[in-house]
Amino acid sequence: MDFDGSITARREDGPQPIAFRQMCPCPDGQEARERTNQEVALLQADADARRVARIMGEARIPPIYLGPTVEAWRHAAIRHGADEAEVDAIEAAVEEWYDLSDDGWQPGLVDADGEPVPPPQRTLLLAGQYGAGKTGLAAALAQRFLARHQTVVFRTVSEMYAELRAAPWCSSEDSQPTELAVIQALRDCQLLVLDDWGGEAITQANEQKLIELINLVIDDRLKNLKPTIYTTNLTGKVLTERVGERIMARVKPDSVSIKVVLKTPDLRGEPHGKA
Repeated sequence: MDFDGSITARREDGPQPIAFRQMCPCPDGQEARERTNQEVALLQADADARRVARIMGEARIPPIYLGPTVEAWRHAAIRHGADEAEVDAIEAAVEEWYDLSDDGWQPGLVDADGEPVPPPQRTLLLAGQYGAGKTGLAAALAQRFLARHQTVVFRTVSEMYAELRAAPWCSSEDSQPTELAVIQALRDCQLLVLDDWGGEAITQANEQKLIELINLVIDDRLKNLKPTIYTTNLTGKVLTERVGERIMARVKPDSVSIKVVLKTPDLRGEPHGKA
């Protein structure tokens, strides 16, 4: 809020005044206020998207996974002998998550009976053996977000650790994004895909900070209902040991995430079928 009473949104090209504080309490005034709120949200989303793109660059979906769809994974799994009923259940769960990722839910939303509508499950955990198609499914969903002009960050956990290791703690002359800037971009992107979650074990004590930083991002995205996809070859105790009990306890409840275990055969002989 500026001193002249105008509301501003912070953009890449500077603050942009978009409305004035004084609005009539009449229906027309309230409608104008709602429009203003929507404009503020759109301008803030645009500013966030520009910042994420500047810091993280392109989504970086591996080229081998560009193009295939959820339906293509379904056909490949059935061709390789997967149980059709199981494949249908997996496809339905994945599509349910996608629908929930942008269902318009807001705090205070109530149903027809006046009962509070619970928050949607905007975390998707894809687990299964090598070659089951986890990364391909995650990439297919990520491409839908890109088609909606939404910001996507797609990284293996190893890549993410490497970016955080390389990020300076404070601003440098070469304008490389700082550690804080990278963390904020991971928090703010409209879809984060962490591929091979738990796949890299951190054994050196001085690198435990990397796990803490990633967990900070995960925790923040859970709290703010940001769509997030994890793929992993690990299950149960091993996954919990790798990512930590606290974060696993946050991600695990059915009220928070949709968990899908792919029991499909190895699809790596298929074009784009690598897990």
